Amino acid sequence: PAASEFVVRGATYLEDSTKVRASSCAMRLVAVARCLAPGKPIEVIGIRPGEKLHEVMVPADEARATLDHGDRYIVLPTFMASPDAVYRAAGATPVKNDFSYASDSNEEWLSGDELTEVVARL
Repeated sequence: PAASEFVVRGATYLEDSTKVRASSCAMRLVAVARCLAPGKPIEVIGIRPGEKLHEVMVPADEARATLDHGDRYIVLPTFMASPDAVYRAAGATPVKNDFSYASDSNEEWLSGDELTEVVARL
């Protein structure tokens, strides 16, 4: 439900070529496994060929076109006049020029108890 609500809210005022990235917290995969299957053994097999360790959702070179809208980052197109007034009127604010949003620098992590609460609401 939360993901679908996020999409519907974001789509209500999106313009062509605008990207939206959720600014939600993350959880380590081992913590997810422990939460969903408590007491079960976990075998760490290492990274597979081609597997990413981290994901970059908003690279630093897109900071100048990025607005913070609380639960999402809005990356405006740079190749055309952007409709940033629409987003600013809705409460979005520019991010700092050196901003980037990536999983390896995330500061918000979901706990096992928080994941259990999220699953219980489904």
